[in-house]
Amino acid sequence: MYSPNSMPPRLRCGPSPAYVGGAIRVAAFNSVATGLVVPALMVFRQRYKGVRMTFTEAEPEISMPAVANGDLDLAITHEYGRLPKPDLSGLRQVLLHRDQLLLAVPPHLQRAGQKTARLRDYAEATWLSALPSSGFQAATELLCRAEGFEPDIAFGSDQYELLLQMVAADFGVTLVPSLAATPRRGVDYLEVSQPTRLTHDIHITTRDADTSPAVEALTALLVQRGRLILAEGDQRNQFPSRVRCDEAGDVGVVVGGGDLHDVAPDDVQP
Repeated sequence: MYSPNSMPPRLRCGPSPAYVGGAIRVAAFNSVATGLVVPALMVFRQRYKGVRMTFTEAEPEISMPAVANGDLDLAITHEYGRLPKPDLSGLRQVLLHRDQLLLAVPPHLQRAGQKTARLRDYAEATWLSALPSSGFQAATELLCRAEGFEPDIAFGSDQYELLLQMVAADFGVTLVPSLAATPRRGVDYLEVSQPTRLTHDIHITTRDADTSPAVEALTALLVQRGRLILAEGDQRNQFPSRVRCDEAGDVGVVVGGGDLHDVAPDDVQP
């Protein structure tokens, strides 16, 4: 639903190949690049042969300023609920997915029948987190500090798979998005009851003033690919109805500094 105060700029869903040309510069963070971005880029390359593409792996701390200053055209970015929002001046965003953060623990650190946990319950535990350059370690530290303790982060990796292997080997506990919470021996996943609203939000971020058909086309493909991945994944996670194409084929987005405008993927066309 759009903000009652203003209507945001519009994105077209899947413009005709005849109207798409030029170049597009794309970036994404590591954990979504393989499953989400590369397949969408393959379809885009096949459908829009006149567009030159470049791709860079980058965390939001790098990619968002690059989009804002014109060095990139589109970035897949992420942020964590309850933490300060990034500066969206001159930018617009489409929410691809809002994922819940879970606490991964070795079974011996879980009480019988326990389904939820407060972060402060694990103040004395050893923590695992991403490397400082990724931003996730900062997120872990800030969330734990908000609960009154400094986490003892002794192990770091930018790969959720490795972090979960280390949990299974009883090296400590870690926060992971629910989409990464694959069943495995030696790891239990607990919903975090305190603090509340711990989410991992994944966005398509572009410049507010950029109405390039190439950007519009890739945005539509990424939304479609994101919907497919989530439909094939864990059915616990419902893809939020946040990308809505109207009869004219337009998609609502968030504009610099504004509220997130609802959009629903159901009607997005390839």
